This record gives sequence, structure tokens and C-alpha cells, in this order.
Amino acid sequence: MAAFSAVLSLSRTLETILAPDHGGLPISLRRSKLETLREKVSSLQQFLENSLRKAGNQEAVESYEEKIRELA
Repeated sequence: MAAFSAVLSLSRTLETILAPDHGGLPISLRRSKLETLREKVSSLQQFLENSLRKAGNQEAVESYEEKIRELA
């Protein structure tokens, strides 16, 4: 579950950084690399969600998603 939480948190952070109203990226960061990272994180998130659902942990997934939303 810790891996799922970390991936979900990273995904939300990337979405915030890449949002049009974020105010721009630091020069050292390349938007295309962040977009690629976001796509990979999204794939990993989907994999983890599917794995947890198959294991019968749907309630745990929803609980973690809610906790992360509250903290974000």
C-alpha cells in the first residue's frame, strides 16, 4: 500500500507542476521529460490499482485515495 500511496502522491504533484496556471517551470526542468514521467507514473498507478482490486482490496484503494486527497 505504501507504493500505491507514493505513486498517487507523485502523480498529483506532477499534475500540479504541469498545470497551466502553475506559473511556469524552473529552467532546469524540461516539460517534455515531466510529461513522459507523468505518463509512466500513470501507467504504474493503473497497474497498482488493478492489482489491489484483483486482490479484493477495493476498499483499501478508495481509503488511501481519500486520505491522500485530504492531505493534498
